[in-house]
Amino acid sequence: MIRFHSALAMVLLSVMTGVASAQGGANPPGGGRRGGRGGGRVGVPRSADAPVPRPEMERQVRQAIARAVRKQLNLNDDQMTKLQRANGKFEQQQRQLLREEGETRRNLRAAMEDTTAREQNQPKISQYLDQLVQIQHRRADLLDSEQKELSGFLTPMQRAQFLALRERITRRLQEAQGAPPAGPPPDGQD
Repeated sequence: MIRFHSALAMVLLSVMTGVASAQGGANPPGGGRRGGRGGGRVGVPRSADAPVPRPEMERQVRQAIARAVRKQLNLNDDQMTKLQRANGKFEQQQRQLLREEGETRRNLRAAMEDTTAREQNQPKISQYLDQLVQIQHRRADLLDSEQKELSGFLTPMQRAQFLALRERITRRLQEAQGAPPAGPPPDGQD
């Protein structure tokens, strides 16, 4: 749980720092008028001795990310409401794809590393590769659907900024959790 808290706090700080630097060196997280918990960093527990429960930490991170998105994209209330609704709609599908991809990659890796049944595993390996390709197609379809919905209330610039910010958050969260970034399947060595 401590590692989870550290990862979320690190992502939160990275996102807030990224937004501040993108805005030309605005106030650092927790500084200035934001106050938060006694002027400390937004979303970070005041004391390391009193860890914040996971649901509370997730809520704090989501709120901080929402503030960062709103500020960086310069969204009005209506746009922010619509973005949150659209994000919620697509987030569950994106998580499911990530879970499927992770499981498929683990299965592929295990099949490739099983030297006792290398020949027998060829059909399995082919199946896992096909599944990875299908997941990428589904991810592209999901992105297309999401972009069409976002285009109804965000400008092209705001959509591009949102995509870049979300990719940065995802990458930093993966790095903080020690997970390898999503990418091509592992290399096989014969």
